[in-house]
Amino acid sequence: MPPSRFFGVLDVFRLGRVIEAGSRIVLADKFDRMALDRALANLMRAQRDLTADVIAAGTGAIPARLEAWRAARPDAITRVIDAVQSLTEGDMTVSRLSVAAGLLADLAKSA
Repeated sequence: MPPSRFFGVLDVFRLGRVIEAGSRIVLADKFDRMALDRALANLMRAQRDLTADVIAAGTGAIPARLEAWRAARPDAITRVIDAVQSLTEGDMTVSRLSVAAGLLADLAKSA
């Protein structure tokens, strides 16, 4: 898996589509835009932290580390995958994006 895919984290949580949908949100209010920017930054930070967790898991090539990471916490990872997908289906909002970023950050902190 190429490093540009953040060692599989982008694909596991389908974050490419989440980031793209979040980036397309158009807001007129200055503070709503600030909230959106913050939510996207938190999402990227969570992706980075989860990537570090994957790198630290196991040994060998990235696919093996990704598998070791997933095997170590399958229930927690599956719950977050399901929650993020549920939150980010349909029309993206700042609130949905913020909650998804928070769930991903919590998963990374719990490693």
